[in-house]
Amino acid sequence: WRPGNPPQISGFDSYDKLFGDSRKWLQDGWVDYMAPQLYWPIDQKAQSFPVLLQWWSAQNTLGRHLWPGMKVSGWRGVNDDAVELAREIELTRKQNNSPGVILWHARPLMHNEAGVADALERNVYRSDALVPTYPWLSKAVPATPHLSVLADRNELKAEWNSGGSAPCRWVVQEKIGGKWSTEILPEQKTSERIKAASLEAIAVAAVDRYGNMSAPAIYHAGR
Repeated sequence: WRPGNPPQISGFDSYDKLFGDSRKWLQDGWVDYMAPQLYWPIDQKAQSFPVLLQWWSAQNTLGRHLWPGMKVSGWRGVNDDAVELAREIELTRKQNNSPGVILWHARPLMHNEAGVADALERNVYRSDALVPTYPWLSKAVPATPHLSVLADRNELKAEWNSGGSAPCRWVVQEKIGGKWSTEILPEQKTSERIKAASLEAIAVAAVDRYGNMSAPAIYHAGR
Protein backbone atom coordinates (compact mmCIF):
# COMPACT_ATOMS: atom_id res chain seq x y z
CA TRP A 1 0.00 0.00 0.00
CA ARG A 2 2.65 2.52 1.15
CA PRO A 3 6.28 2.15 2.29
CA GLY A 4 6.63 2.22 6.07
CA ASN A 5 3.34 0.39 6.61
CA PRO A 6 4.32 -1.54 8.67
CA PRO A 7 7.58 0.24 9.61
CA GLN A 8 10.14 -2.22 8.18
CA ILE A 9 8.55 -2.31 4.70
CA SER A 10 10.09 -0.42 1.77
CA GLY A 11 9.44 -0.38 -1.96
CA PHE A 12 6.96 0.96 -4.49
CA ASP A 13 4.31 3.42 -3.24
CA SER A 14 1.11 2.48 -5.09
CA TYR A 15 -0.89 5.14 -3.23
CA ASP A 16 1.40 7.92 -4.45
CA LYS A 17 2.38 6.56 -7.87
CA LEU A 18 -0.82 4.84 -8.99
CA PHE A 19 -3.31 6.95 -7.00
CA GLY A 20 -4.89 3.76 -5.64
CA ASP A 21 -5.96 3.70 -1.98
CA SER A 22 -6.41 -0.07 -1.74
CA ARG A 23 -6.44 0.05 2.06
CA LYS A 24 -9.49 2.34 1.95
CA TRP A 25 -11.26 0.04 -0.53
CA LEU A 26 -10.82 -2.82 1.93
CA GLN A 27 -11.70 -0.90 5.08
CA ASP A 28 -14.82 0.65 3.55
CA GLY A 29 -16.01 -2.70 2.16
CA TRP A 30 -15.93 -1.61 -1.48
CA VAL A 31 -14.46 -4.96 -2.53
CA ASP A 32 -15.61 -8.53 -1.97
CA TYR A 33 -12.03 -9.78 -1.90
CA MET A 34 -8.59 -8.22 -1.79
CA ALA A 35 -5.51 -9.85 -3.29
CA PRO A 36 -2.42 -7.89 -2.18
CA GLN A 37 0.52 -8.92 -4.35
CA LEU A 38 2.82 -10.44 -1.73
CA TYR A 39 5.30 -11.85 -4.22
CA TRP A 40 8.24 -12.00 -1.79
CA PRO A 41 9.75 -14.80 0.32
CA ILE A 42 9.26 -15.11 4.05
CA ASP A 43 12.82 -14.16 4.94
CA GLN A 44 13.01 -10.97 2.84
CA LYS A 45 12.84 -8.35 5.58
CA ALA A 46 12.07 -5.22 3.53
CA GLN A 47 9.08 -6.94 1.86
CA SER A 48 8.43 -9.71 4.40
CA PHE A 49 5.57 -11.99 3.41
CA PRO A 50 4.34 -12.75 6.97
CA VAL A 51 4.70 -9.15 8.15
CA LEU A 52 2.71 -7.82 5.19
CA LEU A 53 0.14 -10.61 5.52
CA GLN A 54 -0.47 -9.72 9.17
CA TRP A 55 -0.67 -6.01 8.34
CA TRP A 56 -3.25 -6.56 5.61
CA SER A 57 -5.23 -8.85 7.92
CA ALA A 58 -5.32 -6.07 10.53
CA GLN A 59 -6.72 -3.63 7.93
CA ASN A 60 -9.55 -6.02 7.07
CA THR A 61 -11.90 -4.65 9.71
CA LEU A 62 -15.11 -5.61 7.83
CA GLY A 63 -14.03 -9.21 7.28
CA ARG A 64 -13.84 -9.25 3.50
CA HIS A 65 -11.98 -12.08 1.79
CA LEU A 66 -8.20 -11.59 1.91
CA TRP A 67 -6.40 -13.82 -0.57
CA PRO A 68 -2.74 -12.80 -0.97
CA GLY A 69 -1.16 -13.15 -4.39
CA MET A 70 1.92 -15.39 -4.39
CA LYS A 71 4.58 -15.77 -7.04
CA VAL A 72 5.02 -19.39 -8.13
CA SER A 73 8.46 -19.06 -9.68
CA GLY A 74 11.28 -16.66 -10.30
CA TRP A 75 13.03 -16.10 -6.98
CA ARG A 76 15.32 -19.05 -6.47
CA GLY A 77 14.08 -21.68 -8.89
CA VAL A 78 10.97 -23.81 -8.94
CA ASN A 79 12.16 -26.48 -6.50
CA ASP A 80 12.78 -23.88 -3.82
CA ASP A 81 9.52 -22.16 -4.74
CA ALA A 82 7.49 -25.28 -3.93
CA VAL A 83 8.90 -25.32 -0.40
CA GLU A 84 8.50 -21.56 0.01
CA LEU A 85 4.92 -21.59 -1.30
CA ALA A 86 3.91 -24.41 1.03
CA ARG A 87 5.27 -22.44 4.00
CA GLU A 88 3.46 -19.28 2.91
CA ILE A 89 0.16 -21.09 2.33
CA GLU A 90 0.35 -22.59 5.81
CA LEU A 91 0.85 -19.06 7.19
CA THR A 92 -2.30 -17.84 5.45
CA ARG A 93 -4.27 -20.69 7.03
CA LYS A 94 -3.42 -19.35 10.46
CA GLN A 95 -5.20 -16.06 9.72
CA ASN A 96 -8.67 -15.55 11.15
CA ASN A 97 -10.34 -14.34 7.97
CA SER A 98 -10.70 -16.06 4.62
CA PRO A 99 -7.86 -18.55 4.23
CA GLY A 100 -7.00 -18.74 0.57
CA VAL A 101 -4.40 -17.58 -1.93
CA ILE A 102 -4.08 -16.64 -5.60
CA LEU A 103 -1.06 -18.13 -7.37
CA TRP A 104 0.76 -16.27 -10.14
CA HIS A 105 1.45 -17.32 -12.75
CA ALA A 106 -0.17 -20.35 -14.38
CA ARG A 107 2.63 -21.69 -16.60
CA PRO A 108 4.73 -23.46 -13.92
CA LEU A 109 1.55 -25.06 -12.57
CA MET A 110 0.11 -26.12 -15.93
CA HIS A 111 3.43 -27.64 -17.03
CA ASN A 112 4.34 -28.90 -13.55
CA GLU A 113 7.79 -27.36 -13.93
CA ALA A 114 10.29 -29.18 -11.70
CA GLY A 115 7.35 -30.92 -10.05
CA VAL A 116 5.97 -27.75 -8.43
CA ALA A 117 2.30 -28.66 -9.05
CA ASP A 118 2.86 -32.18 -7.71
CA ALA A 119 4.55 -30.80 -4.61
CA LEU A 120 1.70 -28.39 -3.87
CA GLU A 121 -0.92 -31.09 -4.39
CA ARG A 122 0.99 -33.47 -2.14
CA ASN A 123 1.71 -31.01 0.66
CA VAL A 124 -1.02 -28.37 0.84
CA TYR A 125 -3.79 -29.11 -1.67
CA ARG A 126 -4.71 -32.67 -0.73
CA SER A 127 -8.45 -32.17 -1.17
CA ASP A 128 -10.88 -29.85 -2.91
CA ALA A 129 -12.30 -26.86 -1.07
CA LEU A 130 -15.19 -24.46 -1.55
CA VAL A 131 -14.71 -20.73 -1.83
CA PRO A 132 -15.76 -19.14 1.52
CA THR A 133 -19.21 -17.59 1.83
CA TYR A 134 -19.99 -13.92 1.14
CA PRO A 135 -22.37 -13.19 4.05
CA TRP A 136 -22.43 -9.44 3.32
CA LEU A 137 -24.00 -10.27 -0.08
CA SER A 138 -26.44 -13.01 0.92
CA LYS A 139 -27.16 -15.35 3.83
CA ALA A 140 -30.04 -17.21 2.16
CA VAL A 141 -29.60 -20.98 2.33
CA PRO A 142 -30.44 -23.00 -0.82
CA ALA A 143 -33.17 -25.59 -0.74
CA THR A 144 -32.24 -29.18 0.09
CA PRO A 145 -31.76 -31.09 -3.21
CA HIS A 146 -34.05 -33.89 -4.33
CA LEU A 147 -32.03 -37.13 -4.42
CA SER A 148 -32.99 -40.49 -5.89
CA VAL A 149 -30.89 -43.65 -6.05
CA LEU A 150 -31.95 -46.47 -8.40
CA ALA A 151 -30.44 -49.88 -9.15
CA ASP A 152 -29.10 -50.27 -12.68
CA ARG A 153 -27.59 -53.75 -13.22
CA ASN A 154 -24.54 -53.97 -10.95
CA GLU A 155 -24.51 -50.25 -10.27
CA LEU A 156 -26.50 -47.65 -8.44
CA LYS A 157 -27.38 -44.47 -10.28
CA ALA A 158 -27.73 -41.44 -8.03
CA GLU A 159 -29.55 -38.46 -9.52
CA TRP A 160 -30.33 -35.11 -7.95
CA ASN A 161 -31.80 -31.70 -8.69
CA SER A 162 -32.10 -28.46 -6.79
CA GLY A 163 -35.82 -28.35 -6.21
CA GLY A 164 -35.54 -24.59 -6.63
CA SER A 165 -33.15 -22.07 -8.14
CA ALA A 166 -30.10 -23.44 -9.94
CA PRO A 167 -27.04 -23.84 -7.68
CA CYS A 168 -23.48 -22.96 -8.60
CA ARG A 169 -21.91 -26.14 -7.20
CA TRP A 170 -22.84 -29.52 -5.75
CA VAL A 171 -21.06 -31.12 -2.83
CA VAL A 172 -21.35 -34.91 -3.17
CA GLN A 173 -20.14 -37.14 -0.36
CA GLU A 174 -20.00 -40.93 -0.61
CA LYS A 175 -19.41 -43.44 2.18
CA ILE A 176 -17.60 -46.56 0.98
CA GLY A 177 -15.78 -49.02 3.24
CA GLY A 178 -16.59 -46.91 6.29
CA LYS A 179 -14.86 -43.84 4.85
CA TRP A 180 -16.36 -40.67 3.42
CA SER A 181 -15.03 -39.02 0.25
CA THR A 182 -16.03 -35.59 -1.05
CA GLU A 183 -16.40 -34.18 -4.55
CA ILE A 184 -17.22 -30.61 -5.55
CA LEU A 185 -19.06 -30.74 -8.86
CA PRO A 186 -20.26 -28.08 -11.33
CA GLU A 187 -23.97 -27.31 -11.57
CA GLN A 188 -24.33 -29.29 -14.84
CA LYS A 189 -23.31 -32.55 -13.16
CA THR A 190 -26.47 -34.05 -11.63
CA SER A 191 -25.83 -37.79 -11.52
CA GLU A 192 -23.25 -40.36 -10.44
CA ARG A 193 -22.80 -44.09 -10.99
CA ILE A 194 -21.49 -46.21 -8.12
CA LYS A 195 -20.86 -49.91 -7.72
CA ALA A 196 -23.90 -51.18 -5.89
CA ALA A 197 -22.07 -53.46 -3.49
CA SER A 198 -19.67 -50.77 -2.27
CA LEU A 199 -21.94 -47.82 -1.47
CA GLU A 200 -23.03 -47.37 2.14
CA ALA A 201 -24.41 -43.83 1.90
CA ILE A 202 -24.44 -40.77 -0.33
CA ALA A 203 -25.18 -37.14 0.58
CA VAL A 204 -25.72 -34.24 -1.83
CA ALA A 205 -25.83 -30.53 -0.91
CA ALA A 206 -26.36 -27.49 -3.13
CA VAL A 207 -24.07 -24.44 -3.01
CA ASP A 208 -25.15 -21.08 -4.40
CA ARG A 209 -22.98 -18.40 -6.02
CA TYR A 210 -22.40 -16.75 -2.63
CA GLY A 211 -21.02 -19.97 -1.11
CA ASN A 212 -24.08 -20.73 1.02
CA MET A 213 -24.72 -24.48 1.36
CA SER A 214 -28.01 -26.28 1.74
CA ALA A 215 -28.81 -29.06 4.17
CA PRO A 216 -27.83 -32.36 2.52
CA ALA A 217 -30.14 -34.90 0.97
CA ILE A 218 -28.97 -38.29 2.28
CA TYR A 219 -29.45 -41.86 1.02
CA HIS A 220 -28.44 -44.88 3.13
CA ALA A 221 -28.00 -48.16 1.27
CA GLY A 222 -30.15 -51.01 2.51
CA ARG A 223 -32.73 -48.78 4.18
